Amino acid sequence: MVLRSRDFPSDFVAREVRAMRWVRVRRGAYLPVADAPASSGEFVDRRQMHLARIAAIASQSSASPAFSHESAALVRGAQVWRVPQCVHVTQRSSASGRRGADIARHKAILMADDVEIRSGVLVTSGVRTLVDCMMTLPPLSALVVADSLLSQGIDPDSAALALTARGHRRGVRRARMILAEADGAAESAGETALRYLLWAYGFPRPELQVRVDTRLGTFWADLGWRRWGVLIEYDGLVKYGSLAGGAPSDVVVKEKRRQEAMEEEGFRVLRVTKFDLQNPGQLVARVIKRLPPSVHLTPIPELLLPSSRR
Repeated sequence: MVLRSRDFPSDFVAREVRAMRWVRVRRGAYLPVADAPASSGEFVDRRQMHLARIAAIASQSSASPAFSHESAALVRGAQVWRVPQCVHVTQRSSASGRRGADIARHKAILMADDVEIRSGVLVTSGVRTLVDCMMTLPPLSALVVADSLLSQGIDPDSAALALTARGHRRGVRRARMILAEADGAAESAGETALRYLLWAYGFPRPELQVRVDTRLGTFWADLGWRRWGVLIEYDGLVKYGSLAGGAPSDVVVKEKRRQEAMEEEGFRVLRVTKFDLQNPGQLVARVIKRLPPSVHLTPIPELLLPSSRR
């Protein structure tokens, strides 16, 4: 719950902040530390902080703005590649003189079906959020949001129609590329980033959630090429941390048995972590070694630009 400083005596606010019981969200708004769980060693999780800023802006505004782009995606529970530093809002008029440094304003006319209430705040609709993100974000970031929103049931055909309605505006062509590649079967931002890298370097499009029946039961590999017997598993650190129930070693053993069972069915399994994604050249070499010599890569330069990998 976000608290407004104007609702408390100034000396009380100062005392709570000094005692590290409250953390400042933005000017005039604070978040009790008990409501701000730590994550990845950070004092306050960046996602939680962004959502708190959204709540603060809504409570401090006489008329709640329409939160949009990545901010709307976060409110909707979608994954993002990088939590934005600014809260994104879309409004009819240009920014006023009271523009906050932590707010990024987009000028546009929103129709009734472009907005809805989520978690008590006004946000752009799922389709509008998807289209806005695909048109404005770097390709990798856009694909992460697109995968996540599609997994929530956002209709890709509706998004395609919305892009057609935007004509030849800047970002439409790239948004169509992203939408064509997006797949709601992706289960994490890391998996999407892995698939993006394969796409950018020109690999044949892999199948997602590949079913493998084994002696230990049915498993679903993150992605791969069944016709070549190659599977790729993305190992997020959370798998060996919080989801392990305090016993990461048990997860390691379970994953080892799972991999062995899939290999017994004739598959070659490549495991990838976020650190591998930071060395794309090495990762590409590891993947290509597992594919037939007849497979030739056709990289997409636009996706390999430094700005595209943010």
